Parts: sequence; C-alpha cells; structure tokens
Amino acid sequence: MSESMTDVAVSTVELPAGSDGTRQVRLHSRGSGSRVVLFLHPGAPGRPPFAGSSDLFASTLAGVDLDGYRLLAPDLPGAGGTGLLSADELRVDGTIAFVARLLEELGPVTELHVVAQGAPGLAALKMAREGVAGITVTSLMLIGANTAAPTGDSIQNVSLLNPPRPFWDHRFHNWAVRRLAYVPALVPDEIVDAMVGNASGAPHRAAEAAMADPIAVSALVGDELREQDRLYAYCRNEGYTVPISLVWGAGDPTVSVARGSVLAEILSGGTGHLDFNLINQAAHLVQFDRAFQFERAVEQLVRRTSASTPE
Repeated sequence: MSESMTDVAVSTVELPAGSDGTRQVRLHSRGSGSRVVLFLHPGAPGRPPFAGSSDLFASTLAGVDLDGYRLLAPDLPGAGGTGLLSADELRVDGTIAFVARLLEELGPVTELHVVAQGAPGLAALKMAREGVAGITVTSLMLIGANTAAPTGDSIQNVSLLNPPRPFWDHRFHNWAVRRLAYVPALVPDEIVDAMVGNASGAPHRAAEAAMADPIAVSALVGDELREQDRLYAYCRNEGYTVPISLVWGAGDPTVSVARGSVLAEILSGGTGHLDFNLINQAAHLVQFDRAFQFERAVEQLVRRTSASTPE
C-alpha cells in the first residue's frame, strides 16, 4: 500500500439543492482518480437503533489496499453532517438522486463500484440495474441487506426492539453496538462518540422530526415494499448482469442468514457473477467484527471486476 493512500480525509462538499440553493455534504475520502469505490453507510436517519454516518467506514477506507482508486464514503441525507432537504430523500429514489448529485460534483467517474450496508441496499440494487447519473455500476457489494431481503413468514427478530431511553445518548448507542457487533469491544469508542454526536446534529434532528409523523413513516415503508416488488420482478423477468457480492454476518440481528440465502437465490438468475460470503463470528458491523476478512473481500471484488489494472 503506497503511503499516499494511507490517509483518510474528512471534508465537506457543497452540492446544489434546487431552489433551496446549496447544502454541505460531509465526506470521508481517500485516493484520487476516475475509478470510484462508493461506500453507503448503514443506519436509517432519524430512527433507532443507531445514528449512522460515514464514520462507520473510515477504518475500511484506511484498511483496503486499492491503489489507483478513489474511495468515497459520504454521510447520507439526514445523517452525520449532511442536511436533509425533505423526507423524500429518505426514500430509495431520494438516495439515488443524492448519489447522482455527489458523483456529478466529484466526477468524472469512469468506473463505479458500490458497497452498501443495511438500509441503502435497495437503492444500490436499483442503481446496479439502472445506473446513476448516467454511470453504469461496475460491481456491487451488499452487506446485511435487510431492506432488500424478503420477509416472507420469518419470525420477528426482537433483539433490537425497545431500546433504552432516552434515545441517542451514550447508553443508547452502547446498547445498539452490543447487539450489532459480534465482538462489541472491537468497535472503537470513537465510533460510539461519533454516533452520539450525529444524534445531536441538525441533520439527524431534522430526520427524527420527519419520522415523528406516522404518515411519513408509512410512506417510507410503502416505498420499500414497492421497490422490493420491482427488484423481485426484475430478477424474475430479466436478471442482473452486474457482478454482485453478498456479505452476511452469521450473527446479524437485523437480517437472518436464511433471508440472505433467499435473496442470493433471487439475485442468482441473471448472467452476472454472484457470490455469497457468510462471515462467521460477525454480526451486522462486519467491518469491525472481521475487518481483515471484509477489507480483503472488497479488494477482491473491485480488482476482479475492473475493466483493467489502474495506472
């Protein structure tokens, strides 16, 4: 790994926000060039069980050995330091529109590898079949894709229900980490501090206020169900040509291995290569539970699917 690639930068990018002018987007990044690996962090803005941000991928950006690629991990709308323009940005198409504006601002992009964890998985799957900002997705990695995996007759998982109150303080996030990580001690205190800081920020408070409206919550759930239906119809009628790698923590409390296996079967009908990586001794936060194994999986997918070796 070259020394120039070892440092992860945290910066803000100003993006157009329509008639509202511009807004600041917080971003972790490393490297340079038109070959991009985009990381979409977990955590549903404004809703338990934790206040996520791109900080959850900072150690991954530092740990992967991908010379010649630009690694990007933005705070999604309503998370970390990225403001929420409206509740519509929490929907699948809202996430995709945000990513499109970001890539247009930071481009050009000649190759795009997407790594999505948890909730953004549905948006990433839609980008993989339709592209984003006119860019074709080169490869896709899904980590614990709980919104994409079919529910069916699964028994409700209660491990993340009834978090301690008050919401969003250190006790709340420590509770969440104990359930989301197989080895909670591997999640640095700085990550918990970042989550607490996220929760007190204006973007998260705006998302929380939006999600306090039951109608908005129902609309968001309805959006997920519609996008799931479109995903399954596409897999049945056409099938993915984009290489997809599923990464699943064997102890992930947000989505069972059985549901992950069904999702893998659904996605396997296309011509694109599909692999299912079941990681033992890992829960939802595989980037901390099994950092070395996860980082090598990212490297292997990107290198295997790149059009050619970067200069």
